[in-house]
Amino acid sequence: MKAENNSEELKILKQNKEKLRLKKHDIRIERNRLNRVFKNIPEDVKKTVAGLIDNAAWMRIQLKEYQADLELNGFTEKFTQSVNTPAYDRERVVSKKYTADAKNYMTMIKQLVALLPKDKPITEEDEFNTFVHGRG
Repeated sequence: MKAENNSEELKILKQNKEKLRLKKHDIRIERNRLNRVFKNIPEDVKKTVAGLIDNAAWMRIQLKEYQADLELNGFTEKFTQSVNTPAYDRERVVSKKYTADAKNYMTMIKQLVALLPKDKPITEEDEFNTFVHGRG
C-alpha cells in the first residue's frame, strides 16, 4: 500500500515538474515577444523596466492558465456554511485572481507603452517627399 502511494506521489511530482518546465518555456517565449514589441524603449530605461517586462510575461501566462480553469470550471461555485443551510453561488477564488491580475497586467502594459518613443508627426511635406522619392 505504501509503495503504491509513493508511486502515485512520484507520478504527480513528475507531472508537476513537466507543467512547470512548460510554463517556464511559455514565459520565456512571452518575454522574448514583449522585448521585441518594446525594443524601441531607450536602453537606459529598458534596463530599469526589465523586471516589469518579466512580470508582464509571467502574468500573461498565468492569465491564460486562469482562463483555461474558468472555461472548464466556471466563475462561480456552489457554497454552503453547513448542511443545514442552502447552497448558493459564490465567485471562485480563481475568478477573483483573474480579475485582479488582468487589471494589473493591463496597467503594466500601459506603463510600458508610455515609455515607447513618440513618433514624430508626419507633415504634408514629408508625405510629398516620400511619394516623390518612393517612385522608381
